[in-house]
Amino acid sequence: MVVLRGNLGQRQKQLNTIVNEAASRYDRFEDIKDMRETSDIEKFMKIDLASKHKNIDYIMEVIKAGDTLHITRALKCLWIYDVMYSETLNAQFVQEKIFPFMSLKMRRKMLTFMSMHIKDSDRIVNFIKCCMDIQSPKLALKFVVNAANAIKLEFLRENSDIIEETQSKTFVQHFIGNSFTLAETLLTLIGSEANKIKVLYNIRHMYSLKDVGYLDMVERHVKFIPFTNLLRLGSTITKHLIKNHKLRIIENPRIYINLLHMKTVARYITADDAKMIVSELHPATVEKYWNECFCLFYSSIINKIPYAERYQLLKSMFNLQYKCQSFENNPEFYNKQCYKFMTEEEKLDWIRDQIKSHPEMYDKPYSLYSILAFEGAFKEITNLVKRCDSSEIRCDMMIYVLPTVKKQLHIKRLLDYYQHSKEPEHAQEDFINRLLQEHRGYYFNKDCWTILNEIFKKLKVYEFCPGFDAFLQNFRVVAILYYIINENNLSEELKTFMSGNEYINELLQLSSKAHSADQQKVYQYLFNFYLGKISEFDTEERVSELLQKYVTEMLDLLSFYGKTKDDIPEVVMQVVQNDRSNLKTHKLIHVPFIEVTQKEIMKLLKVDPKLAVDKLPSIIKTHELSPTVRVSQLFKKLKVYFFNDISQQYVEYYKNWLLKKSLSKSCTEAATYAIFLLSDDAFKVHFMTTNVPIDDEKSKIDPKKLRIQHAICATVLHSRPHVPLKHLLMYIKGQYIRSCLHLITSYLVNLPLPRCIEFIDEILKARSLAQERGIRVAFACFSAENLRKIVLYIWKKNNIASLRLILYSALYNKIANERECAQGKLFDILIELTSDLDENDNDIFKVIVSGGLPEHLASEFLNAAWIAVNSLPVDRVNLYRRADVIEHMCRIFYSMRQDHVRPIIEDFIEDLFDTLQTKISEIDDAIFYLYNKKWELAGKYVTNVRNENDLNIKNECVRLITGECLAIFNTIDGNKYIGRDLFMRFIRFMQSESYTQPFVCYTYINVLFETIIEALNEAMPMEQIYFMVWEIHVDMAVRKAIINIEIHCSSLVNLSEKITTLRDALIYFGRNIGNVINHFVERNTFYRNLTTIVVNDAFPHIKRIVDLVPGVKLEDVLVATSLALIDFKTPEHYMFALLLIPENYLGCYIVDYNTVLNEIRLCTNMDVIALMFQKFVNSDFKPRHFLKL
Repeated sequence: MVVLRGNLGQRQKQLNTIVNEAASRYDRFEDIKDMRETSDIEKFMKIDLASKHKNIDYIMEVIKAGDTLHITRALKCLWIYDVMYSETLNAQFVQEKIFPFMSLKMRRKMLTFMSMHIKDSDRIVNFIKCCMDIQSPKLALKFVVNAANAIKLEFLRENSDIIEETQSKTFVQHFIGNSFTLAETLLTLIGSEANKIKVLYNIRHMYSLKDVGYLDMVERHVKFIPFTNLLRLGSTITKHLIKNHKLRIIENPRIYINLLHMKTVARYITADDAKMIVSELHPATVEKYWNECFCLFYSSIINKIPYAERYQLLKSMFNLQYKCQSFENNPEFYNKQCYKFMTEEEKLDWIRDQIKSHPEMYDKPYSLYSILAFEGAFKEITNLVKRCDSSEIRCDMMIYVLPTVKKQLHIKRLLDYYQHSKEPEHAQEDFINRLLQEHRGYYFNKDCWTILNEIFKKLKVYEFCPGFDAFLQNFRVVAILYYIINENNLSEELKTFMSGNEYINELLQLSSKAHSADQQKVYQYLFNFYLGKISEFDTEERVSELLQKYVTEMLDLLSFYGKTKDDIPEVVMQVVQNDRSNLKTHKLIHVPFIEVTQKEIMKLLKVDPKLAVDKLPSIIKTHELSPTVRVSQLFKKLKVYFFNDISQQYVEYYKNWLLKKSLSKSCTEAATYAIFLLSDDAFKVHFMTTNVPIDDEKSKIDPKKLRIQHAICATVLHSRPHVPLKHLLMYIKGQYIRSCLHLITSYLVNLPLPRCIEFIDEILKARSLAQERGIRVAFACFSAENLRKIVLYIWKKNNIASLRLILYSALYNKIANERECAQGKLFDILIELTSDLDENDNDIFKVIVSGGLPEHLASEFLNAAWIAVNSLPVDRVNLYRRADVIEHMCRIFYSMRQDHVRPIIEDFIEDLFDTLQTKISEIDDAIFYLYNKKWELAGKYVTNVRNENDLNIKNECVRLITGECLAIFNTIDGNKYIGRDLFMRFIRFMQSESYTQPFVCYTYINVLFETIIEALNEAMPMEQIYFMVWEIHVDMAVRKAIINIEIHCSSLVNLSEKITTLRDALIYFGRNIGNVINHFVERNTFYRNLTTIVVNDAFPHIKRIVDLVPGVKLEDVLVATSLALIDFKTPEHYMFALLLIPENYLGCYIVDYNTVLNEIRLCTNMDVIALMFQKFVNSDFKPRHFLKL
């Protein structure tokens, strides 16, 4: 057994000596490897000995054993990271042979150690992949930082999002190093301009490497840096930049001014430079100009402009930038202190103009004079005072002279003014008080003080009357300080005041603004004054009230000047000892308990461990005063190096402390924390067994024991090694579960994986609250392989709906947030769980349709969900669930695979028309809701045509649906022709969905609608389907027009060329409409008296051209269409054109507009003439130039 003696340093040396002796005694590590260890020190000895023998196998055994302290010691053996041990310490070996035995926390620690010490490029690449596989991108970054630039570049291109999230100065500097290629690539991949600015700031060291290269990067990647930017380059870089690259700043001030040290910029630019810079910095809007305090913010640069020019220049720039906005008359001009850039003459003119023209903008217009220099402000305000009748307003006016006072001469003039004024006393008191608040009266020169003293006499400052007057007391304190600092004798009146009034706090506060030498004068004078007063009393007698006052003020004086208890005169201490009141509690007398810190005790361990034991009462007292005091590092040192002596004394002390009845919750936890960190395993088990909960009813348990039980739940996780699970599980039950939730989380992070799985297995047998926490943490900690076992085990074993929901949601969110390479392993489990859903999993169905899964998984997932919900019994709840799944398929339709959608549509058509053979009133509204969602899906499905083969499939589907609808076209149920209703609903869905497809698909979609028209014409007489057919024809023509516009106009840049080409495309649309009219006329099915209705129905479809093609106006479409229609020269086409063309038009096709109207005017058909008069004359009774009566 290894026993250490002495202080901490000596014990550490003894351990090293023992290791060195053992290394010389044993040639082979195997000779000592199997010796039994009884303490951490002996384990340390073995680890250090294995390190000397370079025994990699034993080091790996220690790492796999799970003890956090021993693992940390082993990881500090730096030789294990050498290339010669890469066969053992490589990514594959670590993942397969080491990580399965380690806790999550220790995995991170091991990877961190390896990232710091592995330098070989190939191993770094493998460990980066390892970190990404276990979803630890931040650990991967630690390896990347030490990698070659080529590896960094590859990682950056593949994981730019991870890099962008990690913007710390240290990381960016180490990652980029001195590589401009890396910096350029990183800045290119970053999306946020704010993050780009942050990166440029963090790599500012590259400016010293290649200033031009750095500045080129800035200008390439940043277009504007806002005034709110706090990341500014230092004065050294700024100085170099402005001396060598001033032109860049002048040409790009919106980039550089808010990136550089502005005052340094101002120091090295000329007035002309400043003018150019300021003119370019104006924000886009006038609101931003005022909100950003433009003038004040850039004042250091503006001040380089000659004083006489500043205001006029700022005003002209403002007017040029923000036309129709007032500069000097805006309220913000005053609020943002823009007047500071005016000359005195400009200020005075502006003030007079504001008072005359805009007095309503200011509460007190005369307050504007405070922006003038003293001479101007004093003159203007005193003139106002002479004309004012109200004493209160006169007093208020004079207050606004005070901000302009800059020197003693100004003070003298003000005092002289008030000395001879006839203002009421209270007004004079108020003014003098404000003056003394802003200017130290005890530093007035002789002339000023003489006048002030006369005013004091007039205000009766030196005459003491009953009562308290704050102003007069303050004036007396100023007078006392003046006489002390100037070493003049105090008058008897002031000495009397000092003897009888409590003024010490005001005097000390006021004197704190004096020079240090003068403060020392004040201290010495007051010290002598109070010492003399106290000495006049017999200190042996009872302490009088007056004596107590003097002593208190003496102590206040000493305390204020930073004196200690040792500086208190003996006569004062004698009074304190005799006093029975509160003098002993004065902060200078009463020394409060100073909490001990972990650092102090650690220092004592290095000197003499017994001193650390002597501090135990102070440690306990610190626990009571500060429940969050940190002692973990101290206890760890005690546990390792003082396990046989000091550590045991600490445990005994804490055990005895725990016996106290009145111990608080935090103190109880502190005691149990010490026990679990310092005591041996046997006592820990005994301690837990003794306090194990027996009865769940807290009311029957002794409060003290209950506190200990809850403290155990809160602190047992800190035990090393961990207590046996069987003893821990005794506490995870009943009312104690809430206290154990943090414990469960911690155990799942800190337990070695085999024990962690065993722990979860036991947790799942507990109440649902513990199960829920266990599941959530398991998903945060475990790999996909381990999760699969746990998830399937819990799912099959539990039927509790809430638990299944937590499990399913955790799995769903885990997949949604995983990287793509790791999603597949968990997705199979999700499909398996989805297939096993039952009617009680209502909330899980809500998770299914919540969205969040990646696109490449969504289709298969929803297909599995549909199969699951479709297999449930047919009732209202399940029908609505089916509808929700279908609705979600519609939302993400373009992520759905066609072979997943097609069976649903085919089954729906067959099921729908079988159902409609029965009475429709007997069908539940839930079925109708489901059918409506399926119609929407069908509309999306059939219009999603990508090629000829797809067209054939979709065409057959359309033909089938149309045929089924026509078969029941005239079937009536529930006062409705259900076949016609279903048919038009399907048409509407097809039309709306068709416009969500790419333009190249429109030709295929029109083929589908031609199939529908063909079926309609064959099955029904025209008079029954006239408007249906017309609507479909117009809709098809619109799609043709959009295709034409896209082909001919999308690549054009020239405006006139674009207008002409667009006109041709719109005329093409008109010709298509004309051909439709011809189609109806030739078959004698054009019903002229219904043309108005046809045109009205066509308008919503024509508007789609405007909605889908940028820059197209509806009036232009109507004019071009009408122009095409009149070329057919038939009354039917004229009527259609008349109904389409706008009543008033002044657009780019005005010539075409006049052509259409003149052509129609010459028509002799009575129907056309009547319609023209109705539209252009009788509708608003306004004359038209083309239509003369």
